[in-house]
Amino acid sequence: MTGVITGTKRLRMLVSHNTLRRIVLSFLLLLTGAVTSLAKEWRGIVPLHSTRADVERLLGVPTIDRSDTIVYEYPQERASIEFSKGPCSVEFSSWNVPRNTVISIWVTPMNGLNAADLNLSQKKYTKTQDKHISEIVYYRNENDGIEYSVNVDTGGVDLIKYLPSAVDEPLRCPEPRNRLRETVKFAQYSNISFAAEKRILDSFGQQIVRYSSANYASAQAYILVHRGRRRRQDEAAARAKRAKQYLVKVRHINPDRIEIREAGDREKPTIELYLVPPGTNLRLSVVYREFAQPISKSVP
Repeated sequence: MTGVITGTKRLRMLVSHNTLRRIVLSFLLLLTGAVTSLAKEWRGIVPLHSTRADVERLLGVPTIDRSDTIVYEYPQERASIEFSKGPCSVEFSSWNVPRNTVISIWVTPMNGLNAADLNLSQKKYTKTQDKHISEIVYYRNENDGIEYSVNVDTGGVDLIKYLPSAVDEPLRCPEPRNRLRETVKFAQYSNISFAAEKRILDSFGQQIVRYSSANYASAQAYILVHRGRRRRQDEAAARAKRAKQYLVKVRHINPDRIEIREAGDREKPTIELYLVPPGTNLRLSVVYREFAQPISKSVP
């Protein structure tokens, strides 16, 4: 009997040990799943799982507030955080989440982040070439929702995008058939009459309407401004504002669909018109910045 009892105790101990191992392994798998199921976080903020209230509680008042996009500037990085305009039933929405939910975070490193230090293995990241800028390549991890923009000439990371992860894909709004697939440069002009400019803007407005639907804005319009080196510094800027006002008042385009950006100087004031797919910022070889002050002067 003693041997039987001893054997039973050993069996019980073995069963208990195996059960404990299974519990520990299950717990670790749950932890791993919890980590991989959400997108990568930046400073405690997770796309589609954090709100504007979370952001301001963690980071305070933003450096720049543009309603659906806010910017935080730090010595080591600059972050642009985009919020949802609402669920799929709301125009411009790409994710079926409430208004003011974080949908993406774009971080620009300011301290010379080196791509070689990030171990961007192609087993985890998909590598693609930028269609417009030959020296830019992208390393994207769909599962974790993160993308690195790398300059192959310098080896530096120009931009880090924190995006929804693969498990968030069911929240994506349906794409319309007329979705714009890539950035299009629609027109460029300089010293032309307002009558000629209006003909260009009429066509541009038609294309903005074309690449849209009732529940989803599939294209964002950009008016890019190049100031003239030998002309009044505010001339091109004022012309750009007039162009936007024309598109809004005459062509009845939602003003939120038109952004004015200032680019590098040229010999003469120049306006460029672009259509950009949703969720994609206008990205050019020239560095651009938004106007810091409202434009008040009119163009004759």
